[in-house]
Amino acid sequence: MTLNTKKLILLLFCCFLFSSFHSKAVLVQKLNEASITVKSKSKIDTNSGIAKALEHVFIKNSGSFSILNNEQIKSSIKKPRNLMNQFSFEERNGELKLNVVFEEQKVLALLRSAKVPVWGKQRPSTLLWTVLAHDSNDFEIMSETTVNELSQSINVAANEYSVPVLFPIMDFTESTSISGTDIKELFVDRFYELSARYNAGYFALVSISESGSMYSYSLNLYNIDEQGFNKAEIIKSGKAKTSPELSQALINSLSEYYSKKFAVITADDSDIVHVTFEEISDLKGLISLENYLKEFTIIQSLYTSGINNRSVTFRIKLYGTKDDLYRTLKLDKNIVESQFIIDSNNANNSINYRWQVQ
Repeated sequence: MTLNTKKLILLLFCCFLFSSFHSKAVLVQKLNEASITVKSKSKIDTNSGIAKALEHVFIKNSGSFSILNNEQIKSSIKKPRNLMNQFSFEERNGELKLNVVFEEQKVLALLRSAKVPVWGKQRPSTLLWTVLAHDSNDFEIMSETTVNELSQSINVAANEYSVPVLFPIMDFTESTSISGTDIKELFVDRFYELSARYNAGYFALVSISESGSMYSYSLNLYNIDEQGFNKAEIIKSGKAKTSPELSQALINSLSEYYSKKFAVITADDSDIVHVTFEEISDLKGLISLENYLKEFTIIQSLYTSGINNRSVTFRIKLYGTKDDLYRTLKLDKNIVESQFIIDSNNANNSINYRWQVQ
C-alpha cells in the first residue's frame, strides 16, 4: 500500500469519525440553579427542598438520572448546603417556590470526583414532531403555537432538566408535506428536509395516544445529518397516567441518550492536545476565544503555545480524551472545522478551526 493510499484511507476514516459527531447546539445557562415547589418555609421543608434542588442540579450537569445511585453523590445530597450559594422563596402561579443556587465549580468538581458523566453547556436541540391522538379518534400535530396541558408539561420538563427541545411551526409547507400518519407510521424520509430548516441537531417522531386517564407513547430519535440511513438513535415506548409523567419519560429518554453521547467522564490519565485556530485578527479576538474555551467543562486548563501570523495554537489539558474534545468542538456553532492536517511521520494528526465570534 502506497503512502498516498494510506493518507487517503486515514482521511476518509477521520471524515467519517468527525461527521458522526456533528450536530447543532444551543448554549444552556443556569445549570447550577433549580426551582422546587415546597409546602412551607419551615426548616424541614426548606432543607428537603434544598436537597431536592441539588438532585436536579446534579442531573442537569450530567444528563444521567442514574448518577443518583452513586454513593458519593448520595452522600453529598445529605449535606446540600456544602455546595449551596444562596436560596430564596417566591410565589409563582399559586405555588411556593424555593429557588436555590449552588456553587458551579464545586458541583462540577464533585461530579468529576465521583467519576460520573459531566455534560457541558453546549447541547443539541431536538425538534419534536409530535402527533396526539384523542379518545374521539381525531388527532393533532403539536406545533410551537399549541397550548395544552401536554405541550406545557413537555416544555416544563425540558427546562427543568436543561434539555433543549422545540416544536415545528407547522406552516403551509409543513402542513401540506406531512400528516399525523407519517409520524405514527415512521415515514422518516419525509422529515429530514423539513427538520433541516431548524437549528436542531436531532428530530424525534413522537406518537401519543390519549385513552381515558392513560397515555401511550412511542419515541424515535434521528440525527438530522444522517439522511438516508433512517436508523433511530433511540426507540422508546411506554404508558403514563398523567401528562407530567409522560413528559418526564420523554425528556429522560433524550437526556440519558445525549449524556451517553456527549457527556465526559474524567479520565485517570487526561489527554493533552494542541489545537490551532485560524483567522484570529487581533488581541481582543484572542482573549475572547481563550475565555470562551475556558467555559467548556471538558477543558481543565489551557495556554497559548504558539502564534503564527493569524493562527493561534493552544496547549489544552483535558478532563477526558481528545475525541471527547473533538465532539465538543464539533457541536459548537461558533467554532468551525477548517482543515484536517495529516502528519505522515507520526500519529499527531490534528484539526484546525476557525473562531466565528470576534
